[in-house]
Amino acid sequence: MLRPSTYVLALALLVLDGCETVQFYTQAAGGQAEILSRQKPIRTALQDGRTPPVVRERLALTAALRRFAREELALVPSVTYTTYADLGREHVVFVVFAAPEFSIEPKSWWYPVVGHQDYRGFFAEDDARRAARALRKDGYDVYVGGVDAYSTLGWFRDPVLNTFADYPELEYVELIFHELTHHKLYIKGHTDFNEAFATAVAREGVRRWLRARNEPGRLAAYERTLRRRGKINGLISHHRGRLAALYGRDLPAEAMRTAKAGIFQDLRRDLEELRDAWTAGLTAWLARDLNNAHLAATATYHEMIPEFDALLEECGGDLPEFYKRVRERGRALGD
Repeated sequence: MLRPSTYVLALALLVLDGCETVQFYTQAAGGQAEILSRQKPIRTALQDGRTPPVVRERLALTAALRRFAREELALVPSVTYTTYADLGREHVVFVVFAAPEFSIEPKSWWYPVVGHQDYRGFFAEDDARRAARALRKDGYDVYVGGVDAYSTLGWFRDPVLNTFADYPELEYVELIFHELTHHKLYIKGHTDFNEAFATAVAREGVRRWLRARNEPGRLAAYERTLRRRGKINGLISHHRGRLAALYGRDLPAEAMRTAKAGIFQDLRRDLEELRDAWTAGLTAWLARDLNNAHLAATATYHEMIPEFDALLEECGGDLPEFYKRVRERGRALGD
């Protein structure tokens, strides 16, 4: 429910100064090359008896989703998700978020092509953990998470991956629409803007998909799920606001740490109450260390969604007009 599952990964293969930078781009190039080498047409995967039944179902659905995205959501699928790749592992990439001990603002890194991003992506978990340890030594709060999908913004042919091909149906539909939205519009250097925009479009896409299929029961259930997500993210945003207010105060470091720990304890208590009420969805998230970086990873996806929802409503649900207005807002942000 709260696990980030998709990111835009910077993969421009440039030789830059600095050993760490060269190593980073070398592993990025190697990881992308592996994906390219494992791709095969979806029709071939559908004919392969070794393809798991649930994966076969999702792959069979993909052409209809691409068509719906083009005809009903004004997105441009191009050749994205016309191939399939089984990487033989649970996650495609691991991302590292970091934030100062007394700040809710995440550290950012600059990349060719896409500008600043609020995370670092690694194809090998050991590399991500190594980077995380270095950041912790420098005093950062750090979060490392496994990611199931990412977009190369059309630089490469992005395949359906085994890492998300077995998702429950509506989660799969949402993910496909999310990723295709990145191809429609991407504002360089603004992670939270891009991810929240793609999430908002993906949710609206699922609603329209279910209406087109005349499935009011599933639509009502999906809306309940979104309201639950909104409740969870609202609590996270509330406590993140408390942290921002705390970090703005002139307090000794130990007093700041004590107050910070109290706020995270309150957040954990509030979320555990929701978990008990809904019985599922928060256990894995709560099992992790809650810190500034962990909350930043969640906020990247969700904090701006209400703004995009309001803008879409203002546009009367007209998606081309909505995209035009979002593009204008994005340009106003600058690089």
